[in-house]
Amino acid sequence: PVLVTQGIRGGTLKQALEGNPNFDTEMIDPASMAEMILGAMIIHPEDWKPDNFAVEEIPGTPHYQVVAIDNDRAFVPAIAREGTSPSGAAAGAGAPKIRIQVKCALLCSDAMEKNIPDCVRERITSLGVERLLERWLDDMQGIHEQFGRVFPDRVLNQELWEKNKCRLGVQFGNGAEIHFRDRFRRLQQELDEMTEEDHNCAMLLRYLDGGVLHSRYAPAWGKPVPLDERFRSVDGQDYGTSGQTVTL
Repeated sequence: PVLVTQGIRGGTLKQALEGNPNFDTEMIDPASMAEMILGAMIIHPEDWKPDNFAVEEIPGTPHYQVVAIDNDRAFVPAIAREGTSPSGAAAGAGAPKIRIQVKCALLCSDAMEKNIPDCVRERITSLGVERLLERWLDDMQGIHEQFGRVFPDRVLNQELWEKNKCRLGVQFGNGAEIHFRDRFRRLQQELDEMTEEDHNCAMLLRYLDGGVLHSRYAPAWGKPVPLDERFRSVDGQDYGTSGQTVTL
């Protein structure tokens, strides 16, 4: 099999951190970093580890931007209970164990406690979420239909699902688009009401998820180790393991 994807110039964030342990705070454009962190708060990625980001030079500046290059596991609830499905539906009896599903290296960065640039705040609060969502879903529908034209054999598609639990196309969990819309509106409201004292991503993370993700990632901030080491200390235990809720 051959996987063809859109090309991104530059190496991965993991490689950049190996060359400069402070790359995330010294070399990444603050506005780009803030936008990616806020995006993570909205789409709840499940696999944003350092080698799933590319770093790309911003022409005419000494800075870089981060580009997520692996986004197939996203729009999950912040937490799930073992014995439930990723969508949150109960799958068994007993006292389930809580599992945090969001995994994002950028949430370990000291950029979390830096002020959100005004240009980012203004850009996000001015967006019309309904129109944004409509355009985006239209794009996803077109991509889904393209998959169907490339892989038209329904029998083969069914066999792929039965053998590998693999579906070809764009998939969303039930209510994912509503969850996205509501979180985006909440983000806009919080950004609009923030004061100078709490004008950072760390406080937004506390507001948006009731403290669950904030409590998980806050111990990583300020640690005298590179971002990838912080990420391993927070989320590393969930990689390479299987559970009733999610396989990573």
